[in-house]
Amino acid sequence: MAHAAGCFQLWPRWDVRVCCACITCEQGDRERAVGLPVSPLMDRSKQGISRSQVGFFDIVALPFYTSLAQRFPGCRPMLEAVLENYAVWKAQEQQHRSS
Repeated sequence: MAHAAGCFQLWPRWDVRVCCACITCEQGDRERAVGLPVSPLMDRSKQGISRSQVGFFDIVALPFYTSLAQRFPGCRPMLEAVLENYAVWKAQEQQHRSS
């Protein structure tokens, strides 16, 4: 969760770690195999990395950091960093969709 507010240049390292934790463990595949709905961001047939990152920001990071900054104003710089990183991922997702 903390990496959402970190320097964007560190994202590739975290992406690999997060994707490995989720996809290598085949969570979505296992959910599908037992008839459960596949969890958001765990469906390997639907997600690209930029799309999953945009989803992570929409579902987890933005609500968390927005609430944090509202309650603790000193955390506002973290929210600003999250918003900057979100904008980069959103632009990459839009570029991916148009290509």
